[in-house]
Amino acid sequence: MENHDLSRLHTILLRIDGVVAITGDANSTTYEKIRKGLFPPPIKLNNRSSAWPSYEVHRIVSALIAGATSVEIKLLVKQLIKQRKQKQQLGEKS
Repeated sequence: MENHDLSRLHTILLRIDGVVAITGDANSTTYEKIRKGLFPPPIKLNNRSSAWPSYEVHRIVSALIAGATSVEIKLLVKQLIKQRKQKQQLGEKS
């Protein structure tokens, strides 16, 4: 699996409809994958809405296209969540 830093590209926040359009999965499948660790959880925007950074969705799709196994996808999800936390910590220090 290649490690492209897609987070440097123009990033938008995708609501569930955008994620579904990119992945081809149903809403329920997306949330099931989150429960299984096969897709990153959304970021809470406020009490009633959440979204995914587009680069995270594209990283998962790219890995799937490249033939990544479930184990590799789970590792990628953990990596994406870790990067998300690191970025959040950097933002808090600013």
